[in-house]
Amino acid sequence: MTDRTQPLDRIAQRLVRSLVPAPARRFVLRRIRLLLYRGERVECPCCGGRFSRFMPGLSHRAVRVCPRCGAQERHRALWLYLRERTDLLERDISILHWAPEYALQRSLSRLPNAFYVSADLDGDEAMQHMDITDVPFKDDAFDLIVCVHVLEHIPDDRRALAEITRVLRPGGRLLLLDHVRGSARIVRAVQWLLERLTLRLEGDHLLRRPIEHVRALGLRVERDERSKLGVVERVAARKPEAI
Repeated sequence: MTDRTQPLDRIAQRLVRSLVPAPARRFVLRRIRLLLYRGERVECPCCGGRFSRFMPGLSHRAVRVCPRCGAQERHRALWLYLRERTDLLERDISILHWAPEYALQRSLSRLPNAFYVSADLDGDEAMQHMDITDVPFKDDAFDLIVCVHVLEHIPDDRRALAEITRVLRPGGRLLLLDHVRGSARIVRAVQWLLERLTLRLEGDHLLRRPIEHVRALGLRVERDERSKLGVVERVAARKPEAI
């Protein structure tokens, strides 16, 4: 039987853009998608919703997005790691979330045991505006710091990580996800060419590996996973009790 979910989704998007006032479009489209993708086949750990399938991303069709909260694979993976590999969701904690994504911010900010702060240099999503290389918090302030696709945009990523380490409590965890230099020489060559463009347009760095600074700053790496030809790296690190 042919699956008509995605064609119906595209029709819904066009109708909403044409008929619904801009301030209400996001809400209305989400409600329609909850009907289109209703089912029990997959579950989003971030919001607990169950659906027939995840919907494709807007800019990258291979990305699978939750119809309810908008969580992508990377958000679901981070949430599952926190839930299944740590005790951070079971005790009182303080969280600093850089450049917050809606789905992950929604889940973390609703934790009853958490003091949650989201931060970014500018924009409307974050609770506070601040420079990641000059963080206005005291030493050892947070139990968990989440930093997803942020450091690749920072000119001095080592200084940013030094500030993150400073405000991370002994025993606290740092979760990083970034674009990094690839594993294979041919991939790095392509990245070198692309970086000539991305640095000029958006200041994006493609050939760095923040994990090197993480280790140099004395954090203990507990998890290091690379995907997509090695150009995306997930790192979970912990600050020793005495550093």
